[in-house]
Amino acid sequence: LQALTEAMGYLTIIISSPHDDAKEIEADAAIDRLLQNRKLEQTGFPRLYNTAKQMKQHLRLTAMEADSHITDMNNAHKSTIKTRKKNDNLKRILINTASENAKLHNQIAALLSDIESLKKEMKLVVRSVRYYFNNSEYESEEKETIHENDDSTHISTSSSLVTDDGCATIRLEEKKRTRFRWLLP
Repeated sequence: LQALTEAMGYLTIIISSPHDDAKEIEADAAIDRLLQNRKLEQTGFPRLYNTAKQMKQHLRLTAMEADSHITDMNNAHKSTIKTRKKNDNLKRILINTASENAKLHNQIAALLSDIESLKKEMKLVVRSVRYYFNNSEYESEEKETIHENDDSTHISTSSSLVTDDGCATIRLEEKKRTRFRWLLP
């Protein structure tokens, strides 16, 4: 009975001490001596001893796994924080890009409107040039008839800048007239 009580004291030391502690090693050696010197096999102590050692080993492995999982969890948390920061930066960039895109679309719309206005102006200029060339033959005939009839009278119908139809006229010299042949139909 005294050997069993002594062995239970050592077993308590083994269970309560950290792994590979000096007290655990001494208690383990003392239990091994008690098992060899005394007949504790009939008491069931060896099974209790083995079970306690296995439980302590499982507890140690569980603690190691828990530490590993905590480390993994901390790494995952850090990774999540980095990813969130990256997402926030990307959202800011996306918002800025969308804003710039909207501004560019507005500028493009304004430029397209300007182009349409310029096209209308070009059409007006082309019409005016065509009108001028079509009427210049008529005016030159008219000028000749006026000059033939009265040398003292000098009337020029080409002096006005706007025609009766409301089209702008352009005065061109006869040399420049050949430059605009491509405008004629």
